[in-house]
Amino acid sequence: MDLLSIIIPQYRTEQHIRLCLRSLRKYSQGAIEVLVIDNNSNDASLEYLRNLSWIKLIENPTQSLGSRAHAEALDLGVNQATGDWLCFFHSDTMVLKPEWDLILIKKIKDAHAVGLSTLERDINKFEPLLEKFKHILFDFRKNVKIWLGVNKKYEKIMSFCFIINKDIFLETRFSFLSGRKDIISDLYHEKIKGAHPFILAARQELEPLLWHTSNVTSILTGQIQEKSLVQKFNMKNSMLLQNPAIQEILSDPSLDF
Repeated sequence: MDLLSIIIPQYRTEQHIRLCLRSLRKYSQGAIEVLVIDNNSNDASLEYLRNLSWIKLIENPTQSLGSRAHAEALDLGVNQATGDWLCFFHSDTMVLKPEWDLILIKKIKDAHAVGLSTLERDINKFEPLLEKFKHILFDFRKNVKIWLGVNKKYEKIMSFCFIINKDIFLETRFSFLSGRKDIISDLYHEKIKGAHPFILAARQELEPLLWHTSNVTSILTGQIQEKSLVQKFNMKNSMLLQNPAIQEILSDPSLDF
C-alpha cells in the first residue's frame, strides 16, 4: 500500500491543530505518516504536539511569520517525508469522512494523474443551502469561462489539501522558499501544468471529505485584522465547532494516542 506523507505547518492554532490531527487519526484508512512543522509557537499548541507519539514533530526555530514561515515549514516537511505521495495540508483543514485518503489517491491513479488540488477556497459542508446554491452558480459560470477559453488568468491553487506524487515533486527540484507569487500556485504553474496530468477537483468532490476554515493562523495571531475577514472566520468557526460530529472528535482524547 502506498504511503501518504501529510505535511502540516502550524503556528499557534491549538484548537484547530488538535481537531485536524484527531480527524486524520479517526478517518484515515490507508498508510499515512503525519509531519507537523511547528513554526516556533512556544505556546500550548506546541506542548500538545510534543505529547503526540504518532506524529513526526519538526520544531522550526524560525523568526519568520506568514508566507515565509509557511514556505520554510513545507521545505522542512518534504526533506523528512518518506511517503510515495506528499499531501500539503493546513492546520485548519479537517477530515469528515472515512477513507478520505484512499478516495483521493484512487481518484488520482484512475485518472493517471500526478496529483490533486482545487481552485475552491471555502470547502464548507455545513454552510446554509442558500450559500451552497450561490457557490453552485459561481462554479458553473467559472467553468463555462474555462471551457470557452475566456479565463486565462493565473489561477490560485489551494493548498489546504494538495497531493502530489513524491517522485514527480522531487524531479521538479522546486523549493517553496523560491516561490514568488503564491508558493503552491507557483509549483503548479511553473512545474506541473502542461508537463503532467493533474486534477483540479470541484467543490462538490471535496466538500463531503474535508472542511477548510480559512486564514486561521493569520487571524488568531493578528496578522489579518480586516473586519470582514474576521467576521467571516468567526461565523464559519462557530458553525464548525457547533457541529455534533466535530464536538465528538474534540471530546475524544483517545484519538491523540
